[in-house]
Amino acid sequence: MLVRTGQGPVASGREAGQDEVDDRWWRALTEKANSAFRHKDCFAARALYGEALAEAERLFQLGLQGAHRAQVPVAVIYVIASHNLAELELWCGRERAAEVHFRRACDRLMEGAGDVHAPLAVRAGCMQHLKPALSSLVGHYRASGQPESRVTDLLASARKAVMSAFHAVRHAEIASQACGHCAIALN
Repeated sequence: MLVRTGQGPVASGREAGQDEVDDRWWRALTEKANSAFRHKDCFAARALYGEALAEAERLFQLGLQGAHRAQVPVAVIYVIASHNLAELELWCGRERAAEVHFRRACDRLMEGAGDVHAPLAVRAGCMQHLKPALSSLVGHYRASGQPESRVTDLLASARKAVMSAFHAVRHAEIASQACGHCAIALN
């Protein structure tokens, strides 16, 4: 079953300002795609999930640039969008295409966690949500008989990105506690 979004009201198009992360359009696309999937319309579901992933990428980029936070963290939006496509591809019997989408989520979160120019809250969100993304990809690798070396390499890359984000967040916490005049904002 595909990941679902909330049931709150959604907009019919993009209404947010350029510097604001507004996930309503992504939610609307995802809900339409979920409906197409429930009706077993793979073609429509794939197209709509693809549009939702493109919107998730736009929102993720805005988050990396320091735009206002969305109702749902941009890391979560990106993972859901990628995993929806992966699950659809698995359901359609396209394991290689599913792997691409599972991998995309992990790669994007590792990039975000390791991006020294990204806001700390975004880096921390990427770090936090990398675990479920990794779990899905590792599970896919193992289910499809991939060599264990792929898992080992993936986990080593993830560890490096997580440690980068962890050190930055920890440094900010220490600075805010130890030195009031040079506090680093975590948000």
